[in-house]
Amino acid sequence: MLSKNQIKLITSLKQKKYRQQYGFFVVEGVKTTKELLLSHFELHSLYTTETFNIDAKNEILISESELKHISFLKTPNKALAIFKIPESKPIKNNKLIVALDSIRDPGNLGTVIRLCDWFGVTDLVCTKETVDCFNPKVIQATMGSITRVNVTYLNLITFLEESEQPILGAFMDGENVYKAKLPENGILVMGNEANGVSKEVEAMITEKISIPRFGTHQETESLNVATATAILLSEFRRKLDIYMWADEWMNAWITNSYWKVKLIKTPRVFILLILLVQGLLGSSSLTSSSLMPNNPRMDGVNLKLYK
Repeated sequence: MLSKNQIKLITSLKQKKYRQQYGFFVVEGVKTTKELLLSHFELHSLYTTETFNIDAKNEILISESELKHISFLKTPNKALAIFKIPESKPIKNNKLIVALDSIRDPGNLGTVIRLCDWFGVTDLVCTKETVDCFNPKVIQATMGSITRVNVTYLNLITFLEESEQPILGAFMDGENVYKAKLPENGILVMGNEANGVSKEVEAMITEKISIPRFGTHQETESLNVATATAILLSEFRRKLDIYMWADEWMNAWITNSYWKVKLIKTPRVFILLILLVQGLLGSSSLTSSSLMPNNPRMDGVNLKLYK
């Protein structure tokens, strides 16, 4: 049986001011709740219509009608849990970072957090005007990825001013992302759903990039911010994979080739060109299996495939 105080606490956490006041947030659904129980997040209480297989402390069995009474969802999913809001961790400035400039939609923020998790981005920085990442709708959209992405709210202008990394921003008039030379690490700034990147933040951008439109009519005004983030992160990671592939081939060839002295200072682009020429000539000594037999990502790949 739920007490009035328990109901009052749970329902109050729908609002940001009470989440900040009490230091708690709400998670709903079996899958997301289990993910958080297995993470570093600290459980306060768990209300469920059936016992979890996980050894969870403070588990309280309730009826479906009681769950419906406290749930923020139209169709409650067996469990509702309260977790403590963790402290933000230090930002790792030597990796790819996504920065959000006043994203207001909870679904968009939740999806971006999930995308960061998917593409291996561990730090997400947000302006203080961006929707709270512990909003119930945001948590629902992350599907548990909130446990693996460090979300920090800060003064974005100050953060960008102090950063030594390249700062890229998504703009309609930027350079085609498929043709741009993207850095291995940097800060990718995504703007507000309606207004894009603010003028103050735009002044800090070192490189503008865009996603080209391929449609015949060219009438679509813009992409959803989460969709755009997915496309840009995918391209960042694709090109990073090429850089890593070039480095692996270069290192392997330096080890196995008489070109050792010359290749040490040769740029990646020339390494790729040399390898491509060798591949076109059909050199059997440059197959991935002979140079990198323990690399499953490149196993069986021959340079002749990269024509």
